[in-house]
Amino acid sequence: MSPADAEARRFGPYDYALTAEEFAALARAVAGRQRAALERRMGWRWIVAGAVAAGIALGVGLALAGAAARVAAAAGLAVAGSGVMLRWVFRRQIARAQGAAVSEAKADAALYKHRRRLVAGAEGLSLDGASTPWSAIGEVSRVEGMVTLWRGLADAIVAPARAFADADEAARFEAFARAMIAQAGGDGDVA
Repeated sequence: MSPADAEARRFGPYDYALTAEEFAALARAVAGRQRAALERRMGWRWIVAGAVAAGIALGVGLALAGAAARVAAAAGLAVAGSGVMLRWVFRRQIARAQGAAVSEAKADAALYKHRRRLVAGAEGLSLDGASTPWSAIGEVSRVEGMVTLWRGLADAIVAPARAFADADEAARFEAFARAMIAQAGGDGDVA
């Protein structure tokens, strides 16, 4: 690669500090990704299957104990309904805990107010001097205007829109990052 090609494939340095609103947006995006991963692992089919299995086991037990078939069926439905309610309560508690964590983190300016320096090139990214190869990035997305390079389910390198000279530069950076990740076979642990 010629020096001109290398320079054309280099972005930055971008110097910025996240605002409280940007940090909160990123935290909400992380929470959403975590809930989606939980849904994939603990979706309706698992809850319903578990509730049906428990209902059948309870129904068989009641039938063997001499209870009427109606009682067994009602017990099975009660167990299935309990499974659905348990899932709803579980998801609600997670959402509340994540909301509280976002509020607490937003209040702790030390988590996000420090200055960052981001540089991207053909070899990877450098954030505050720490290098990350493109193969460690699994996904690129926009989170409320920020270009977000996901290294994992809850780990991202972000560049706010205001760090770029203009919207075109942000779009070129995003396209460059997507191309480099595809070329490197990026497989960050994005679950």
